Amino acid sequence: MEKCKKENVMVTVAHLVENEIRKQPYLQETLRKKLVNYAALAEELLPKVEKELQKKVKYGALIMALRRLADKLEQSLSNPHFLKELKQAELSLKNNILVLTVLKSPTIFNVLSRFYSLVDFDKGDFLTITQSHSEATILASQKYKEKFLKELKKEKILALEENNVALSLKHSEKLVHTPGLIFMVSRELAWKNINIVEFASTRTELILIVDGGSSIQAYESLQELINKL
Repeated sequence: MEKCKKENVMVTVAHLVENEIRKQPYLQETLRKKLVNYAALAEELLPKVEKELQKKVKYGALIMALRRLADKLEQSLSNPHFLKELKQAELSLKNNILVLTVLKSPTIFNVLSRFYSLVDFDKGDFLTITQSHSEATILASQKYKEKFLKELKKEKILALEENNVALSLKHSEKLVHTPGLIFMVSRELAWKNINIVEFASTRTELILIVDGGSSIQAYESLQELINKL
């Protein structure tokens, strides 16, 4: 009976520790790389875990939970199939990207549909439109700015950002149902303090919009990620 109680407490401690770590992506990454002082981290987490459990918890239980979580995090991104397919991904960059967000309205669909005829895709120009419940965001080659604004003159523009860059990651069909791609890419940029302005995707292509000032660093960071796999 005593052993059963102890195992239940360990499971609960492990669950609470994992929840706390997952709230802090940077800490999660350092734990995955096993760069953390387990004793110091256990001491920091102890009051939170004891408060949740409403009982005293031993340091040893926390340290064991942290070590197991570190192994779990390492294994989650060590799938040989995933790494092999990601290594074959193709990275490209497009400069001068416009990010334009408008409020959805009864007329916005007709307006947006006209945009496709304005863009010269044969010359490699860029256009992606995404929609949420209340907004629509246009990602496009910046040279179409004036034409788009003219078409949108009766619509409410919520935001307009210029001089962005589109980073396109063309990946294998085999990665479509494999978890971890977006996490790995966004994590790499977050570590370099590079903000992702917008996300867009198709089945086998992930597009990240970043500020033009971060373009070289962002491109090199993702290319380095692919090369080192």
